[in-house]
Parts: sequence; C-alpha cells; structure tokens
Amino acid sequence: MEISEISNRLAAQAELVARHLLPGGKMIGREWVVGSTGGEAGKSCKICTVGNKVGVWADFATGDGGDLVDLWRIVRGLTTGEALQEIKDYLGVFDPASIPKKQTKTYRKPQRPAGVQKPEDKVRKYLEGRKLTAKSIDVYKVGSLDSLNGQAGPWIVFPFIRDGDLTFIKYLHVERPEGKKVIRAEKDCQPVLFGWEAVPDNVRQVAICEGELDAMSLFEYGLPAMSVPFGGGKGAKQQWIEQEFEHLDRFAEIYLCMDSDEEGQVAVKEIVRRIGPHRCRIVELPRKDANQCLMDGIGPAEILECFKQAKSLDPEELRKPKTYEREVIELFYPAGGKKPGFDLPWDKVPIRLLNGEVSIWTGINGHGKSVFLGQIMRAAGKQRHKSVIASFEMSPERTLERMVKQGAGEAQPERNIILDEILDINRTMWIFDLIGTAKKERLLEVFKYAHQRYGVTQFVIDSLMKCGINEDDYNSQKTFVDTLCDFAKRAQVHVHLVAHSRKGGSELDPPNKMDVKGTGALTDLADNLFCVYRNKRKEKEIEALNNGQGGKRAREEILQDYDAFLICDKSRESGGDAEGTYGLYFNKQSLLYTEG
Repeated sequence: MEISEISNRLAAQAELVARHLLPGGKMIGREWVVGSTGGEAGKSCKICTVGNKVGVWADFATGDGGDLVDLWRIVRGLTTGEALQEIKDYLGVFDPASIPKKQTKTYRKPQRPAGVQKPEDKVRKYLEGRKLTAKSIDVYKVGSLDSLNGQAGPWIVFPFIRDGDLTFIKYLHVERPEGKKVIRAEKDCQPVLFGWEAVPDNVRQVAICEGELDAMSLFEYGLPAMSVPFGGGKGAKQQWIEQEFEHLDRFAEIYLCMDSDEEGQVAVKEIVRRIGPHRCRIVELPRKDANQCLMDGIGPAEILECFKQAKSLDPEELRKPKTYEREVIELFYPAGGKKPGFDLPWDKVPIRLLNGEVSIWTGINGHGKSVFLGQIMRAAGKQRHKSVIASFEMSPERTLERMVKQGAGEAQPERNIILDEILDINRTMWIFDLIGTAKKERLLEVFKYAHQRYGVTQFVIDSLMKCGINEDDYNSQKTFVDTLCDFAKRAQVHVHLVAHSRKGGSELDPPNKMDVKGTGALTDLADNLFCVYRNKRKEKEIEALNNGQGGKRAREEILQDYDAFLICDKSRESGGDAEGTYGLYFNKQSLLYTEG
C-alpha cells in the first residue's frame, strides 16, 4: 500500500488516530487539541478531524505540521519507514515487506579508507568549478583522498550512507586522461542510493539522478535528490532497486531526472518498470543533466518549472475527460453539420454510417447482399470515402462487373463506358484479391496497411463464413468481431461484415437479428445490423401470372410493390430514429436499387 493511501486511511479515522497518539488532548469543535506532539495539556497543537482538511495537523509553537503519517512519526520518535510499519499494523494492512526474505547475497560493509579528509586544493577547486558549494559538500559528506590503493589522486570520495550506516563508496579521480572519467568502487558492497542523508525524513517527494554531482546540483537548487550508484543503462546497472524497494515506500512521488542520452533513457524505462509508473514522474531538463544546468547558470525558477511540468506515465488507456473535449464538441456541432461518415444513397433512408463503427449485413442466401453493398461502396466513393472489398465468394472481375453495371445503369455498356467506370471505381477502391477462405490475421494486416498508407475508411468482408472460422466456433467468432470493433474505433473507420442468415422454413418472411448465423455476440457487438431481403411474395405472384395462373391482384397492382427491403434492425447511434423497414425497387439489368 502506497504512503498516500495509508495517509488517506488514517484521515478517514482522524479522531481515533489522534486519541490513540495523543490521549491527553481534548475535542474542541472539529479539532483534537493538545499542548504539543509531546502530549501535554495545552492548545498549541491541533489536528483537524472532519472537513476538507481532515487529517492535517499543526503545532503552532514549533511550526511542525503535516498529515497523520508525519504526526505518528514525530510522536513516536521514528523514521518514516518505521512509522509506516507501525501504522500498517494499526490499520491491519498486510505488508509483504514484513515477510522475512531469503538472503540471496551477502554484502560486506566498506571501511572508510585512511586519509579521507574534507575536500581541499584540487578537489575543492574541482567541485567549485562544478558550481557546488560547501553546503551540498557537507550535507552529502563528500571527501577527498590523496591516494587510492597506490594510485595517486586526488580522488573525490562519495560515501553512500543509509540509516546512518556506511554501505557503499565510490571514488572519482579529479583528472580525466583523454577526457574519460576514472571511477573506482568498493567491491561486494550493497548497492544503494547516494544521498539519503540529504533527504529530510518528512519529505514525500524525491528526485533520483544518474550521478552524484547531479544529485548535489539539485540540492543546490533546493530540491531533495539522490543518485543511482552505477549510472544509466538497465539490468545489473539498476540492481540497487532490489535493495531500496521498501525504503522508497515513504515517497508518494519519485522524479526521475536521468541524463538525456540513450543510456539515461534506458535507465528511466527500467526504473519505472520496476518501481511502478503510478508514482514516477519524468523530468526533462534544459541541459543534458542537472550539473550542466547549474554550470550554465540555469536559474532555480526554470528548474522548478521543469519539475512542475514533469510527465506522469499513466497507461495509454487511462485518460482524463478533458482529453476528449474537442471530440465531444464535435458530437454536438459536427464540422459541416454532419458526423464523420457517409450517407446511404437513398433519400428515404435516413441512415448515416459513421466512422468507428461495425455494421453486420445479413440476409437469406441469394437475396442480394453483395450487390447491395457494391452499390453502397460506390456511394461512399462519391462522398470521398475510400474502400477495400474482400469478397471471398466471388472473383474480383465479377465483383467489378456488377459495379460497372450499377455505374453505367445498363446491363451491356459500351467498351469506353466500361473503361470510364473502372477508372472511376479505381479512384477510391481496392480489392482484397483472394477467393476461398482467408486467414483473418492476414486480412486485418492488409486492412491496417490500407488505412495507414492510403487513408481507406470503408472495409467490406464478404463473408464471415469465409474467414477461416468454423460455424460452431462461437468463441472465435466473438473474438474476431471484437477485433474488428477495436480496429474500427482505433482507426476511426467503418467495417462492413456480411453474415449469412440461418436457413428457415420459408423465404416469404424476412429474417431479423435473431436469425443471424453464428454466436449472438455478433449482433451484440456490432453497432448496426442490416438485413437485405428480396420480396419473394411479389416474385411468386408475377411468376404465377406469367404461367397463366390467375391471382387475387392485377399485374399493375403487384408491380407497385417494392422489389426489396432494407431492414435496419439495430442502430446504436440513431436508435429508433433509424430502425425500421425501407422499401426499394430493383433493376435486374443495371443491378441498381432505387427509390422509385
């Protein structure tokens, strides 16, 4: 449990916690009042128990204050880490960190070498040249050494101290032969962060840098900061995380202020992955590192602003509502007066197929679904929408033959008209050239490519049964349609999926969404469901008249009936305004559906 959540848990029972820690106090209005954090009678220390500032306290005599974690730490005389362990016990919170861990490696304690002294001469001048003052040098306990294991110095000594114990030591030679750093480190010591002694116990935010001088530079700017022991990179370079994981519990926010080079950014990814993105913030400085900023005279205000603008690493899927501000406004006031998409090519059909949707087109076998969709794709092209047609039940030339007839308005157009129609189709359409069963993974790859490369927004799959999924494999059907919905929404395109109807007892009655062959999830997941239905009653009556059989109605009356129906059985966007049955006439020569 993070420290911020622990603080909230305590605040939820602020009065009980105050009474537990400071039983000598008394309730005055909304506050538990006591003389001080020592617990004597008086009115200088006040803890808010209700309202907007619940859990906040202040000792007006000493100037101390904070949340209830701070109060617990001060009253008990503990470090923040020790206080958190007590609080977790008090709250009954299970803490995996309290379980003894098997020690996988034994570390030795380093011995501070003889001769270490406060920085003087070359070391002092070197540090001053890096714009570091005596204050940061003293706080971080940096020293100097004339000789290290027989190698002449001067050496800068960086002691790594945690909880008052010297844990690790690094040495940096003041001189850089051929411009390269000379660094030595004590072997077999526990790798920890440099600079714990520079971070006050009540601080909940800390910066972690790539180098000791960078941590000291941020301290010069007034920011608590520590450094990783082994610089940038990943893997073994960041083995300190295992040793410091529980010690970092006290921080609600960790600012990663690594170098801007490749190794530094690799380290950022590794640290975030292991510590957790929820409390990490990425700082972008105006120079490659903090010490360079200090040396170049970058002011404190600019550095503080960099920390204020530090990026959080929220998951891509986690967004604030304001992110969608523009899109929401467009839903109310779409550009051009219409939402992104295209209109069906009949004035009497008030349906607009929108970007980001999946439509299922169903119908009895032979009722004209493919011809119908061909005409719709030509209408989409006229409205400047590009399309890909994946027709696995018909060859590309047959598909194009039908569309040429529709464009020309006749069954046998002249050669030059055919060429003109193909040229017109070619401007906005691509064909997925495969007859038979398609591998659905490859189909989606090609669709994504067509969208990214050519800006295609309309994708026709004719049909589901030809996508390599068994009729009774409902889980795979659901997964496939789920994938199509994700693709449509992410890419803001429209997918048209043909799904056949189950065979019924008669073709005289149109099917509905309950008759779609396959899992019920098909119609549940889709945004729209359309059924294309030939008027078989009309056809049978005309056939009977042609065969000399008398009927109840005259030929002229029968011919007034519609040849086909477009049935909208589901429209997620328009709802009842679009759902219904729309009658159309069909020209067998041109294969065109018309309103009259």
